[in-house]
Amino acid sequence: MADYKYIKFLRNEGRVDIILDRPPANKLNLEMLEEIVDALKGLREDEKLKVLLIRGNKGTFCGGLEPIERTAERVGHLVPAYTRVFDCLNDICGVTV
Repeated sequence: MADYKYIKFLRNEGRVDIILDRPPANKLNLEMLEEIVDALKGLREDEKLKVLLIRGNKGTFCGGLEPIERTAERVGHLVPAYTRVFDCLNDICGVTV
């Protein structure tokens, strides 16, 4: 697993925690979304995985999208990144949409 700047990845037997770690409010940016996708892709074929917990650090789950990311130039990158997160979650759960 790669070293990440904005998330922490913890594995303990059949449980994986992905911790949003971008204080103070864990606001999403494109790089953080890409890190989440990278971490999730590594779990697609993990037959030992029983529990996946995505949580925030220090009591805050996620403060939404970083305001600086809300530009016409960035939306073309952000929407596909969000979609990849949910596609990976669907793959892990075996859900077909």
